[in-house]
Amino acid sequence: MEKVKESQGRYQFNFSWLWYIPIMIGVGIIPLIMRMTIVDITDQEYADLFNQVQIVDIFSQYKAGSILGIAAVMLIMLFLSFNKKDLKVDKGFKIMSIGVGIYLIFTVLSGVLSQHQDIAWWGAADRAEGTVVLLAYIVMMYYTYYMVQKKENIQLILIPLGILTCIVAILGICQYVGKDIVLTTDFGKNLIVPEAYAQYREGLSGVHGPGKMYGTMYHYNYVGSFGALIVPIFLTLFLFTHNIKYRVVFGGLTVCGVIVLLGSTSRAGLIGAGLTSVVFVIVFCKRILKSWKWIVPIAGIGLIGVIVLNSALGGKLFARIPSLISDAIQLVQSPSEQEDLKQKLPIQGLQESENEVILKTSQGDMVIRSAGQEKAEEQTLIFQDIEGNVIPNILDGETYRFEDERFIHITIDRRTELSETASKWLVEYDKERIFYLGVEQDEVYYVNPITYERDVLEDPKQIGFYGKERLGSARGYIWSRSLPLLKDTLITGYGADNYALYFPQDDYLGKWYAYGTTNMIVDKPHNLYLQIALNQGVVALVGFMILIGTYIVQSIKLYACRKGYSEFEIIGIAFFLGIIGYLGAGIFNDSVVSVAPIFWILLGTGMAVNFIIQKERRDYEKTLEHATILMKNKKHI
Repeated sequence: MEKVKESQGRYQFNFSWLWYIPIMIGVGIIPLIMRMTIVDITDQEYADLFNQVQIVDIFSQYKAGSILGIAAVMLIMLFLSFNKKDLKVDKGFKIMSIGVGIYLIFTVLSGVLSQHQDIAWWGAADRAEGTVVLLAYIVMMYYTYYMVQKKENIQLILIPLGILTCIVAILGICQYVGKDIVLTTDFGKNLIVPEAYAQYREGLSGVHGPGKMYGTMYHYNYVGSFGALIVPIFLTLFLFTHNIKYRVVFGGLTVCGVIVLLGSTSRAGLIGAGLTSVVFVIVFCKRILKSWKWIVPIAGIGLIGVIVLNSALGGKLFARIPSLISDAIQLVQSPSEQEDLKQKLPIQGLQESENEVILKTSQGDMVIRSAGQEKAEEQTLIFQDIEGNVIPNILDGETYRFEDERFIHITIDRRTELSETASKWLVEYDKERIFYLGVEQDEVYYVNPITYERDVLEDPKQIGFYGKERLGSARGYIWSRSLPLLKDTLITGYGADNYALYFPQDDYLGKWYAYGTTNMIVDKPHNLYLQIALNQGVVALVGFMILIGTYIVQSIKLYACRKGYSEFEIIGIAFFLGIIGYLGAGIFNDSVVSVAPIFWILLGTGMAVNFIIQKERRDYEKTLEHATILMKNKKHI
């Protein structure tokens, strides 16, 4: 690295910081990027799923493009700056690299073998986290690992991270009180929306209402992951930095981080922070016991401050904690039997029987038959109960309404013609779409809601979470339907960002029970590890777990339960705890381009710090051993 120094007169200028510009952009600028673009959906199945051929994107596409650009610059700069003596290779690094190799190979294979190539390589229209972006993350990690050679390098990562935290906190506070200065002001709109799309500026509004912080990361859950990542870093540095000036700075950043974490109202972020707290106690157990007289008061003051802030905001900061506790209690409770969620719904299923369908409801069954017209535009329906009695109904235009109290909330209306002899009808309950039916001259049958072709309606396969589908904002439902898909992705996955195309989207009853609406698409598993296993394959997940597992074990061995720590070791612990926070939040959140680059860069930083500390300890032990031998030889002489 020193080769970048140049002399001019008697002054010497060190330009080594230039090599950190890509890292600083990756940490401090990319997460802030918001720019509108309209993405054409080229995959027909994806277009059919979302019922649109274009999607307006503000938060993902430009971030993804910037990630690819920065990764390319990193590769070039790595080539230009490469010096064999700067390589940091030991047993831990080799094991982690084996994990990375497995992850990369099977991620690429999943992309190559995917049935939806465009999405697999370049990402879904509103997520943009395709295979090329996943590869760019690895470049970011290794570049940072190579570049971090000493303690002074860390400030070039902490400075942009601190600036990012302050900006997100400021934007988040404005959003929390209902004054989104990015999407609702003329300045923000002009900044985000190019002139080519100027007509869209007036229609822009905040993504979420007051009481939520999403910063520049699209969703408050992703801000929760960001908060779980940064709070442990700045809090650890605040608690154990001796320099008063730095302690004030880190204290302020900790406050900003806590505001972001709590203001996001993300329970995933709170879980990540909770897991970090446990690891914090394990690592600093001896230090806590020794210094409890000042640690306890600081913790108490912080807790009181948060409680006062929560009270000032009308209890909004802690609003979701009771539901988190309730979910935790329900999760550990075993259901007396495998509960069928359909029994809790007013519409409980659809059964085909000899050219007719039977709509099963909590009030009784409705038999639906075709009235026998040959032309699609002329077709009408006949309705009877299970005993053969005609169900009184009114044909209002092209919509059937029922006078029978048992079926008064149900409507069945014609949507379009499937062919000259077949028409499509929609069964709704209080305006919630439930089933699509195909009607021909002599039969009625189930129609796939996406392809509109005749299909067989089957209950989706489910693993676990019986009666607990609503846990964690319906994550119990998502996971119970996602786990059975793993049998198809043991070696390679469906392809990056392909999850939405394989989730049982026609499970309207399940969605209705879990979300209270059927009018939605489940496009992500809300679990980082399931996301990798399904999109990239279980083997790729194994590779990822080898990487992070080795780093975690290495960090525990380096830092846990020591009597004292150097300043550089505190930095290593801070990054380790931040990584734990992100991985903990990942149990309930996905990888997204808004936060993932920060994680991968900080992971590379943590790996580099661990290597340097291990080397320093080995060198110290060798020096001590050498000095001991010299002393013994001297006595012998």
